[in-house]
Amino acid sequence: MTLIKKIIKKTSLKYVEKIQKKKSKDDQIVQLLKFLIQLTTVDETFIKGGSNGLNLLVGLKYDLTNHCFQNIQIKNSCLIGRNFASFDLSGSKFENVDISEVNLNGTLLLNCKWKNIKIHELHQLQGHTDCVFSVCFSPDRTKMASGGGKKNIRRWRLFNTSMGCQDRIIKHQNRWSS
Repeated sequence: MTLIKKIIKKTSLKYVEKIQKKKSKDDQIVQLLKFLIQLTTVDETFIKGGSNGLNLLVGLKYDLTNHCFQNIQIKNSCLIGRNFASFDLSGSKFENVDISEVNLNGTLLLNCKWKNIKIHELHQLQGHTDCVFSVCFSPDRTKMASGGGKKNIRRWRLFNTSMGCQDRIIKHQNRWSS
């Protein structure tokens, strides 16, 4: 394990940037990055190397569809605009991570722990006056329904110049959650 720790300590941002520029999909590098990420499940001393490895691996646009990264630990990292579609990140811990514009479509996030997560708002929808517990998107992604703590369901128009709440559909007896 001492050799691995030395390798991780020598990994610098300059090296990471070089690899990103090359857009290398070399299998040995990909396997090393996956290994660094998986090490975060074993020992906290590997979190920095694993966090950099995840950022780099996803940035290389290597196809990781349906890849399992359960119980990993990611800390002090920026994952803006990364594609995590159909990943399995269940049981993972994320601390001080910027996930703005991240694609999490189809990603399993069961029992994840989130601490100090940063998300930059692109649009804020005005309508609910209490917490929102559930959202659902139409197949064409132009409409959304949301269920809130004040027992309301609202229907929304999305991604056009008149973005906003169309109407309150129903007042329900119980709060909505899914």
